[in-house]
Amino acid sequence: MDRRAGTSGELEDVRREIDAIDDAMLDLLRRRFGAVARVKAIKGLDAGAKGPAFRPAREAQVIRRLVEAGEGAVPAGTVAKIWFELMAAATQMQAPLRLHLVTTVRRAQHQDLIRFHGGPDVEIVSHFRPEDALGAVAESSGDMALWPIDDGSGALTYIEQRFLSALAGEKVADLRINARLPFMADALRASAYVIGKAPYEASGDDTTMIAVATSADDAAALVTDAGFAQAATVLGGEAPWSLVALAGYTSADDGRFGRLADNAAVDGWRYLGGFANPITVGDAS
Repeated sequence: MDRRAGTSGELEDVRREIDAIDDAMLDLLRRRFGAVARVKAIKGLDAGAKGPAFRPAREAQVIRRLVEAGEGAVPAGTVAKIWFELMAAATQMQAPLRLHLVTTVRRAQHQDLIRFHGGPDVEIVSHFRPEDALGAVAESSGDMALWPIDDGSGALTYIEQRFLSALAGEKVADLRINARLPFMADALRASAYVIGKAPYEASGDDTTMIAVATSADDAAALVTDAGFAQAATVLGGEAPWSLVALAGYTSADDGRFGRLADNAAVDGWRYLGGFANPITVGDAS
């Protein structure tokens, strides 16, 4: 028997199997987008209701569950890329997605960050100042802004400080940090917080962010004194603001914030939201 003929027949069988799998996947995608249409109707977006369709906590839960379910047979990065694309398309179905980006030395990398998580159709609007980006989001119904995180080089520290001061101010009080990108840690070279009107919701593994106004050297120590077990200062802003991270999800009405406000060394504080903690391969559970 000609071995090549046998191999050719086996190859065609496998290709037909792949075609059948693709057809089944396409049918599942039709069902998924049908479900998205029902979500849109339930939210009232079909009737013209306005508001953010982006739900980062839900997206984090989906990615964590699927990466864990893949058990390594499907690369975690592939799972994340496919499902972020699907979820971005679903978000666009519910409401157009527009993201405001401050022009920096890392602009190209931040655009890659946006495209990976938001898909190719997200509209990017450029600004020179963080205040302008946040102002545009505040005036919109569902836009978002990207707060770039410095990579340790110091190139973005000033931009970070401007975002902190602007977000801690009263003029954009309804805006929140609600995500951190990339969700797959180290998947891309740049990282950033996402800011918008979408709520900060618990995903099961989170970090809460607050701004503290103080002349003290260690803002995190003041937060710890208020009863928060794990707090860390991640950015010293333009005086007097410091950015402090709290381990876990904490709601804005947590009673310990009252104790923080009562501390004589604290001149003020702002609840800034938070994010689902990014995952690495083997860390999806």
